[in-house]
Amino acid sequence: MLANLLNDKILNLKKSLYLSELFEEAPFGLMRATKETSGRSAGILMHITSLPGKFEIGDFGPEAYRFADFLKNHGQQYWQMLPLNPIYKDGGYSPYSSLSAFAGNIY
Repeated sequence: MLANLLNDKILNLKKSLYLSELFEEAPFGLMRATKETSGRSAGILMHITSLPGKFEIGDFGPEAYRFADFLKNHGQQYWQMLPLNPIYKDGGYSPYSSLSAFAGNIY
């Protein structure tokens, strides 16, 4: 939708838009465009340790900020992280193998 704020005229952008329609009343206008959304969004599911980092695993440092900016610049709205759990030797030091099902709370 495109609205001319000077004359309150609203133009539908789903069809072709001609300059003659846009400026039929005056040779100037103050326009505001709005984007209609479907209510849907997209994102990614990725554990923080999948990012590169200083100690060969990811953390909440500069790479996490860079990755969040990358997601935003490519139209993604969500970054769902898997639970952050303490790791242990018997679990192979895997963040997916935890002592607790309550994400970080081993009690």
